[in-house]
Amino acid sequence: DMEPGECLLLKVFDSADDGRARFSLHAAFHDPTAAADAPARESIELRCIVFFGDLPAGFGDSFIAPHLLPNSPDQEVAPKRVEASLPSDEW
Repeated sequence: DMEPGECLLLKVFDSADDGRARFSLHAAFHDPTAAADAPARESIELRCIVFFGDLPAGFGDSFIAPHLLPNSPDQEVAPKRVEASLPSDEW
């Protein structure tokens, strides 16, 4: 059973071709054993690219996320900064 503050990470692609799993599938399902008044599940999807190893000097220094560019129409939907909270047993 997962505890509050834990997360599940699914690796869906890996460029390494040395025999490790390169792709992963995932799915969701209805839990028929859940109580009728159980709180609804919530999930967050996050996609990121992770680089390992040596990168050229200055790699990414000039990158600005498109939604953060000045006068971007996407600024209104850009994520807002929030203060992190301590782990809790509350949902």
